[in-house]
Amino acid sequence: MTTPGAGAFESTFYEATQAISAGMEEIQTEYRNLEERLNRVLRFLFPPISDGLIAAFEKLNGIMHKFMDALQQLITEPGYPPALFRIGDSWEIEVGQKLSERAALMAPARLAAATSFEGRAAKAYGFAAEEQSKATESFMSLSSSMKSALHELANSQIMFLLAVGVAVTTAVVAIASAAISAGTVVGAPAAPAIAIAGVSAAIIMLLSLAPIIYDAYSKMKTAIATMDSELRGSAGMPDGKWPTIGEQITNNQKPWKVETD
Repeated sequence: MTTPGAGAFESTFYEATQAISAGMEEIQTEYRNLEERLNRVLRFLFPPISDGLIAAFEKLNGIMHKFMDALQQLITEPGYPPALFRIGDSWEIEVGQKLSERAALMAPARLAAATSFEGRAAKAYGFAAEEQSKATESFMSLSSSMKSALHELANSQIMFLLAVGVAVTTAVVAIASAAISAGTVVGAPAAPAIAIAGVSAAIIMLLSLAPIIYDAYSKMKTAIATMDSELRGSAGMPDGKWPTIGEQITNNQKPWKVETD
């Protein structure tokens, strides 16, 4: 069962991974059943039928190794989609919303000091505050884009695991059907062929999944590059850098002085 309080997304991930694990155990159990039943039936068969059955089972063994190798490669490091989902939400809540609040607070009109003095100092102060506010606002859209990219990658990982589960189920059904067929002398010769057909189809499914997850990671990488480019080209980031306080404050031609009137 899922962890109490887990969201629907995390529940789906848990169920998908549990289905794959259970399916792998079932494959091993049914494969042992198939092998044991074929060994029992072989005592009642004569060449060339027995020889053909042995050769077919050896072929099945090779195909099973290919299936398990492909499966292990795909699920060794499947990632953790719920974490991507939570991090995406954090970008919106912890980064986007807080930056929005800070940008509003940094606007000259919101600062108490903005109306406390006048002259060149006030203008320089207002200019610097406005530039800092614009730079902060530039990051606000970035948080939404990052959330979308992370959620899309998480969804791709979930769909990937669900598809792996379908391939595992296909193999389970094929091997279980072959084990049933192997329970009789009449059905035994056809058993390896039944398993070979189903497991071969499962291998094709697994091989077709690798490009899907690689494409998802590629899209994530492209999205990050696009966000970086948009950020550097935004109005709030002159020359692709965070704005300095400006020459109006640091390099004035006239020295600062107190205005008496």
